[in-house]
Amino acid sequence: MTAVFFVAFDKSGKIVGINRELLKTLGRKENDLVGGDWFDLCLPAVWARKIRPTFRKIMNDASGFQDNEYYENPIKAAKGGERWVRWHNTLIKDDRGRLLSVSLGVDITENRKKALEHERLFTKIKEQELFFKSTLDAIDSPLYVVGLDYKIRLANRLARERGISEGKFCYRITHRRNTPCDGNHGCPLKIVQRTKRAATLEHKHFDAQGGQQIVEVHGVPIFDDQNRVSSMAEYSFDISQRIKYEQEIKALASLNQQIIDHSPLGKFILAIDGTVEYANNAMAEISGTRKNKLIGLNLFKHPLYGQYGIADRLKKLIETGQKFQTEIIKYKSIDGGKETARIFSGYPLMDQDGNPKKILLAVEDVTKLQEANGDLERFNNLMIGREYKMVELKKEIAELKKRLSDV
Repeated sequence: MTAVFFVAFDKSGKIVGINRELLKTLGRKENDLVGGDWFDLCLPAVWARKIRPTFRKIMNDASGFQDNEYYENPIKAAKGGERWVRWHNTLIKDDRGRLLSVSLGVDITENRKKALEHERLFTKIKEQELFFKSTLDAIDSPLYVVGLDYKIRLANRLARERGISEGKFCYRITHRRNTPCDGNHGCPLKIVQRTKRAATLEHKHFDAQGGQQIVEVHGVPIFDDQNRVSSMAEYSFDISQRIKYEQEIKALASLNQQIIDHSPLGKFILAIDGTVEYANNAMAEISGTRKNKLIGLNLFKHPLYGQYGIADRLKKLIETGQKFQTEIIKYKSIDGGKETARIFSGYPLMDQDGNPKKILLAVEDVTKLQEANGDLERFNNLMIGREYKMVELKKEIAELKKRLSDV
C-alpha cells in the first residue's frame, strides 16, 4: 500500500502538524520539526528558495492557489538523500481562525525515475530515428522497406521523389501492375521470404514521369525476434546505360570473333599456362584437324613447340610482355606428313594492370610462298643458263665468219 504523507504549516511556514510516514521518510523526530520552518528543515535549499515566494503570495491573498493546488518537489530524506513527492495542497482555517496550508502527498520517486528513463529512452529513440532517417536519405539510390503485404513501410528521399511512398503497394508504383510480380518478372519479396537470403534481379521500373528504366533490384530480408522474415529492404540502381554498353561490347566482341575466325592467319589464344583456349578456322586448316581437337592442348609441353624453341619464346613473352616473331621454320608434325614452312608470332594480351593475361599466337603457313620463290629461282637460273649459251653461240658464229672471210 502506498504511504501517504501529511503536513500542515501556518502562513509563516512553521510546521503545526506532520504524520509518522513523512517523519520516517525525512528521518526526523516530531519534536525536531513541529514549530520549525518547513522550507529550511525539510526541502533542499534550491527548492526552498524557489517555492517560498509563491507560498507567501498564496498565504497573503490566496492568488495563484489554483495553479499550485497540485505540486511536485523533492524533500530531504534520511541519510542525506532526496525523495520526490506529489502534493495536493488545501487552504483551511483552524478553530482560532488561522490560515493553514494542509498538504497530502505520495512518494513518486520511483515513478519519476521511470518517467525520466522513459523520457531519456524516448529522446534517444527520436535521435536514432532522426539519424536513421538522415542516413537513409543520404543514400544515393532509392531505398524502401516493403511489408509482407507488399505495402511500403518506409522510403528514403530518392524513393519518395520517384513517387515511392509509405502505404502504397510496391508493384503498383514500380510496375504499374495490379498484382505482385511473377513469371519472368520475378518478385524479390517472394524469393527473400522463401530463401531468407538477399536476392538480386533485373526489372523494368516506371519512374515518376512514366518512363521505363532497366534497374538492378536488391532485396534484403529483415527478420523479427523469431528469425522470421517480417519485411524486406529494397534498393535499386538504374542500369539502362550499362545494359546498352554491354550490348555494344557484345556486338563488338562478336564482330572481332568473326574477324579472327575468318582471318587467313592461323590464330591461337592461350591461357597463361600455355593451354589452348581458342583456335580459329585457319589454324585448324594449317594443323590439318578440327578446332575442337586443338582446344585444351598445352603448347608449353608440346614436343614440336619445344623442339623448335617456340615454347621458350612463349614463356619469355609472359615474363617480359614483349611480342616476338620467328624466322621461317621448317615444321613437320609428329605423325609425319608433309613438311611445311611456318612463321610464328606471339603477342601478349594484357589485363588492366598491364600484366600478360593471355597470349595470342599467330601462325602463318608460307609453304606455297616458299615453293613459288623456289620456282622463280629455278626459272631465273634457267634463263641465266640460256643467256650464257647464246653468248657462247654468238662468239662461235663470229669466229666462223672470220674464218670464212680469210678463205
